[in-house]
Amino acid sequence: MDRFLLLKNCCDEEIVYNMLNDLATNVKKDNFLSYTIYKYEYDDQDDIKNILLSLTDELMIDFNGYLSTMENVNDELKFIELIKDIPLGINTIKTVLFNLDKSYIRYTLDLILKGSGIDDDFIIEFTSNDLNVSKASKNMYIHRNTMNYKLDKLKMNSGFDLRKFNDAYLLYNLIMRK
Repeated sequence: MDRFLLLKNCCDEEIVYNMLNDLATNVKKDNFLSYTIYKYEYDDQDDIKNILLSLTDELMIDFNGYLSTMENVNDELKFIELIKDIPLGINTIKTVLFNLDKSYIRYTLDLILKGSGIDDDFIIEFTSNDLNVSKASKNMYIHRNTMNYKLDKLKMNSGFDLRKFNDAYLLYNLIMRK
């Protein structure tokens, strides 16, 4: 699966490039805004994140980084352009949502929910039913399997799992902020 990593303030970009080359395939290095972008093919972003965290400890440096989590890399790069500054550390879409300007919330929600069949009302109803699939599907007049399918599709496309409190809270909070 296509992924990318954005880094800023990294002292030795070759170390990161070599690490990605050893782990992933089709690694390409380029510039994007004021960041260095590494595009590659790899499925498990947790591996990349853990290695980067260990590199920051070994090199004793802090840098701004963003690790892709969504299925559509091009849409996620457009999202990155909306963020003024990526916070210090290894970030994902989940960790930068609170730094998002209010005028871009609708665009971001559409990006996250794209292709899942889930909308704002679905999220509000699901959270008001305590993240309980059976209870929510009954109240929404949706078959339980259909609801699970939509939730799985959202998780696969964007990395957000509405069954988990933190993810549900983030999306619910975005909806309430718009």
